[in-house]
Amino acid sequence: MIRIRIIITLTAAFLMGTVSHAENDGGYAAAFRLVALEARAQGLGGAYTAPANGASAVLWNPSNLSDVNRNNISSTYRHLLLDRRVVTVSFARPLIAGAGAGFGWVNAGAGPIMGYDYDGNPTELLTNHQNLFVFGFGRPLLGDYLRLGAAGRFYWLRLADTGATGAGFDVALSSLPTKTVGLAFKVTDIFSKLKWYNVDTGESRRNEDVEMAISFGGYFRPWQRLMATAELEKGFSQDARFHLGGEFWLDKRLAVRAGYDAGEPALGGTVTYPLPWGCFALDYAYAQEDFADGAGHTVTLGFEF
Repeated sequence: MIRIRIIITLTAAFLMGTVSHAENDGGYAAAFRLVALEARAQGLGGAYTAPANGASAVLWNPSNLSDVNRNNISSTYRHLLLDRRVVTVSFARPLIAGAGAGFGWVNAGAGPIMGYDYDGNPTELLTNHQNLFVFGFGRPLLGDYLRLGAAGRFYWLRLADTGATGAGFDVALSSLPTKTVGLAFKVTDIFSKLKWYNVDTGESRRNEDVEMAISFGGYFRPWQRLMATAELEKGFSQDARFHLGGEFWLDKRLAVRAGYDAGEPALGGTVTYPLPWGCFALDYAYAQEDFADGAGHTVTLGFEF
């Protein structure tokens, strides 16, 4: 019996498009990469390119890897409506001469997804996963006044009997002109493309460009416990998105934050705890999804050692 592809196609468009919380960004290739991938970033409304630190710098701003002075590892789980989820794992470590390097993995998906035939009868559960692997490197050029970072991006997507692979790279610059101000500029998915194919036969189907995006952001920290951050993000054929966030540390172990993410509010916080060999951090964020009547919850666990 011939299987219909309508439900599969709609599901693919939904997963690749609306997994991003900005409704007007839906429908672009690999749109899952637009999600605020960690709890601190989401709590700050996505205004995170400039203040990204530790292992999160791999996914957000590789030039900030030059700040890493100890091994860092973090893992994030984000639960979204309609049985969708995003999982990340990232690691960063210092190198010689003030440089740093790291690795990150992002997995987005939903399921299980049931396929149906022309008569509406269920056929089988369909496999769905979307993966992004990032390898980043950052180093100072003029001390803290100018730092350079680059990252390679590798995509591996699968939906039912259709798969895709692709690659591209990011370039980032950051600067700390004063002790209270940080600036960052990033170009994401340069020359990134997806090549779709039939998983069973290997037959090539089509090629698809991944939307390149530019981000410019900064933060202002007038007091060690207080930070305000803002960012403007623009894809070449997408609407510009404005991100705004603030963070306040009540003491050395507890922080609260709030953000504005392209029209939607976000809230979050952090609890840290010192360990004999390093430090543990638990981040949480809560953000409304503009395309659905509900919100997403994000939890990030981080270790420094």
